[in-house]
Amino acid sequence: MRKFFIVSFIVSIVLTSSFITAHGQEAKHRKNEISLELYHLIHLVPKITYERIISPSFGVGGEALYAFGSTGVFTAFGRYYPEKKKYGSGLFPEIFGYYAMLSDNQVAGAGVGVGYKYLLKDKWIGEIHIGPGYNFLTNDNSEKFHFRWGLNIGYRF
Repeated sequence: MRKFFIVSFIVSIVLTSSFITAHGQEAKHRKNEISLELYHLIHLVPKITYERIISPSFGVGGEALYAFGSTGVFTAFGRYYPEKKKYGSGLFPEIFGYYAMLSDNQVAGAGVGVGYKYLLKDKWIGEIHIGPGYNFLTNDNSEKFHFRWGLNIGYRF
């Protein structure tokens, strides 16, 4: 199941990126960003997010959290940026899918969220996002719902 999510994520990024590039995407904007989620960083469990801005209104990305042998959480997401003031920033809705390897079981699911991304000098980002998800691959010990949230800081390159 994990291989399916990883392959699907990579294929969607490649196809979407090549479609946008083939249709005259501007090259002057920074399109890649990497960020760290502050809550997990404080607790010394890094949660790293990568996003590729593929048009002024759309971005795709993923995030990974690995708690050194006991837990791994991998999330893929797509975001729509309706505000055109700054390239790939502002208020956004998102859809996401996730796969988690916990110490006693595995969980996979999908959900929707909302957030806001602030862009400073076309390099630095601040982001907050929140959203519920539904676990469709669980066992009896798992919750049926998942809650995703984050407060990230990062760099766009």
